[in-house]
Amino acid sequence: MSDVSIPSAARLARPVTARAVRLLAIVSSEWATLTGIVLAGLAPRIVAALTSPTAVYFPDEYIYTQLARSISHGQLAIRGAPAHFPALLEPLLAAPFWLFGDQMLAYRLTLVMNGIGISLAAIPVYLLARRLGASRWQRSLAALLTIAAPTMAWSTYVTADAIAYPLVLGAIAVGVAALERPRARTQLAFLALSGLATFARVQYVILPLAFLLAALLVELGRPLRTVRRYRVTVGVLALPVAGGAALGAHRLLGYYSSLLAFHISPSGLLHWMAIDSILIAFATGFVLAPVAVAGLIAGLRARATPAERAFASLAVTFGALVLLETAAYATNGSPRFQERYLVGLTGLVPVAFIIGVRALPRGRSLLVGITAVLFVFLLRVPMTGYSAVSGKQDSPFLSAVFYVERLTGVGTGGLLVAGVGGALLIFAAVVTIRTQLATVALVLAGLVLAFASVGATVDAHDGAANARVTYFAGDLQWVDHARLGPVDMLLGPGSFPPAMLEALYWNQSLSSVLDLPGSNLVDDFGHRQARISSDGHLLTGGAPVSRPVLVDGYYSALTFQHARIVARTPSSALWRPQGAIRVSTMTVGRYFDGWLDRTAVVTVWPGRGGARTGTLRFRLTFPVDKDVTAVIRIHRAGVPDRIVRIQRNRHEIIAIPLTVVRPVQVEISAPRGFLYGRRIVSVKSSVPRFVENPARP
Repeated sequence: MSDVSIPSAARLARPVTARAVRLLAIVSSEWATLTGIVLAGLAPRIVAALTSPTAVYFPDEYIYTQLARSISHGQLAIRGAPAHFPALLEPLLAAPFWLFGDQMLAYRLTLVMNGIGISLAAIPVYLLARRLGASRWQRSLAALLTIAAPTMAWSTYVTADAIAYPLVLGAIAVGVAALERPRARTQLAFLALSGLATFARVQYVILPLAFLLAALLVELGRPLRTVRRYRVTVGVLALPVAGGAALGAHRLLGYYSSLLAFHISPSGLLHWMAIDSILIAFATGFVLAPVAVAGLIAGLRARATPAERAFASLAVTFGALVLLETAAYATNGSPRFQERYLVGLTGLVPVAFIIGVRALPRGRSLLVGITAVLFVFLLRVPMTGYSAVSGKQDSPFLSAVFYVERLTGVGTGGLLVAGVGGALLIFAAVVTIRTQLATVALVLAGLVLAFASVGATVDAHDGAANARVTYFAGDLQWVDHARLGPVDMLLGPGSFPPAMLEALYWNQSLSSVLDLPGSNLVDDFGHRQARISSDGHLLTGGAPVSRPVLVDGYYSALTFQHARIVARTPSSALWRPQGAIRVSTMTVGRYFDGWLDRTAVVTVWPGRGGARTGTLRFRLTFPVDKDVTAVIRIHRAGVPDRIVRIQRNRHEIIAIPLTVVRPVQVEISAPRGFLYGRRIVSVKSSVPRFVENPARP
């Protein structure tokens, strides 16, 4: 009998069980940390969702909302017109909210969904940092920075950005795993996430191309080896590429087919790629960018680990392509910082920073040079220039800068931003020497980003609250509440799309949009051209319009014969006609608040029975603080000009007798105007109206 003892099953199981328990404890602890981070990001977003006064007026907001509403009814249309819109993931996810039949509830639930989407972006960044060997503190801070970034403001917008954000970061995290170890399942997972990100935002169609270029970098520029190792990706991509070629780019892009007409200017592309790179460095907390660049360079070196090389390769190729996309957009009619299109980079900067800290002290001179360039740019080019007027439209970071300027004044705010940014850049240079301060740098960046997120969100809330008061007088669904049935929206010359988009967003009875010559389109769906005939009929497609109309009054004022105003807001009026609509007068050059442009033209049309005899009446006032007199010239063909002088805070009643057989025009002009807000104006005027003489017995 052998002396060798055989361990019992219980003794064998003990170490295995102990290891499993330890592993389970580690995993559960990590997921508890991640859950806490996600909830920390979600809580303020839910507050923002539940307190948002109204939708922020982006064309996309109306489009996504209409698509979600349409899908909930089994269609895919906007105002009855087929919607060739390829980015349908957000509307599909939001469609169930519209089944409740409550527009405000659907709006709130959509914003909550967006908040969840943005908060979930912490997960792929955390896992990506763990793959790259970051400590738990580092990867937790990287995840927190991802959801603390000014992208928080997008949770108050009904757009696809919040849904695309975690998907694009998830695709990159899985793409890094696939580049490090090119297994079939990781490549397929990357392609699936890339497809979902593209289905949310078409701009992310570049992800597979970025992956293939990154694979070429990982394989040191050997194309045959790249194709062989990543044959799953190449093979799967061959089918959609062939299908897209067969369909044609115009049919494939649908709503975005105008991108094919972009004019490409090499100098313009380089200019905006440089500007966007600098501003995204500021928008990610100032202090991280120089060391993050070092991390990307270190990741491409021969001594880098496979995970570092995979991350750096994909981050560089994706970053270059998305910057190229954004610069092309900026050079074709949108010359402003497009942070909205660079949001995928914000989660990569903290991870690159962590790699860069490990790579120090090599490359210190490069980092100091990058820091110096950013510092000089910050001092020489104030953020005020980029956040002014519509420059902040696509940038939560610049919205936060604008919010600081509102609180402290433009000059003081600009100095404050420059001072804080400059101090953080100096600290970035210090980190290159004292790497143990890297955690402090991450914390400082987090504080800056959290403040910027709050500022951008408050600025968006304030803009929405102002829009609600200005365009709706408090009642968002005022057109629906009039209960007139289907209503046409009539856009006059110089119309203001944001105000009309808000009306379309909240009022389902607005079933079509009519465009008079000189109007500005609210979107690309379901418009009909309208004109006013010589006898005053409002026509579309040659047929008279007889349904109630919501008339835009931002830059023009219309009055109608045999119609009455049912309800109105400061910038629009809802008219109910008796029979076919006939226009009485149209004043082009009168703003919604009564101020006239330097030149305004009033047109009067004949009546139902032919000639109209009466008086064109309006009241001019000059409510200014300075002791000056306004000089107004009133011109009508065939009649001597009339000069009217209006003293400060006085008024003048204008009455012009007319016999209108065919359209008659009266021009009101001023030799000089003055700046009022962002407009050049002359005097204030009531809406000109034509008062017919009483019929003789």
